[in-house]
Amino acid sequence: GGAFTSSVTVTLTSATPGAVMYYTLDGSTPTTSSPLYVAPFGLTNSSVVKAKAFRAGFVDSSVAVVTFFNSSTIGTGTGLTGSYYTSQLKTFTNAPTLVRTDATVNFDWGSGSPAPSISADSFTVRWTGAVQALLSDMYQFYTTSDDGVRLWINNQLVIDSWVDQGPTEHSGSIALVAQQRYNLRMEYYEN
Repeated sequence: GGAFTSSVTVTLTSATPGAVMYYTLDGSTPTTSSPLYVAPFGLTNSSVVKAKAFRAGFVDSSVAVVTFFNSSTIGTGTGLTGSYYTSQLKTFTNAPTLVRTDATVNFDWGSGSPAPSISADSFTVRWTGAVQALLSDMYQFYTTSDDGVRLWINNQLVIDSWVDQGPTEHSGSIALVAQQRYNLRMEYYEN
């Protein structure tokens, strides 16, 4: 596995003489109904290759899983747009006090504030941007927040914990399709 730029050739081998190998590119577990491996094959898209060896009279092999990423399709994002609302708890009714691009959303403000123009407590933030899926798969998103947090992917609410709380991890999953961009919106408040 690994990264490639335009194409990659995949070669499968088995340590068991006389074994036949089957493989899949759709994320499913290989069976004897899957494509039979007869020669090296090429990939041009990011893919998960799963392979399994079979031989009569032997126990079937475990599934080998390898991921290949086409690096020419990986986005070059710069972060998410953060709109910060000072002295405004759980609402977005007034114009934002500060708008900036946050390269990552991974802050520990403690008893401080995100910026001099933002109050240390009673503020709200809305981050917007996009996420691009490398592979078609179920994706798990995680947040850890003190206090409330909500996360939408393509207007689907994935995480909803809009309550006062100590540092708490939440997660939610959603199926995404390879190479598609999905709108992302995350909201947070500090009480």
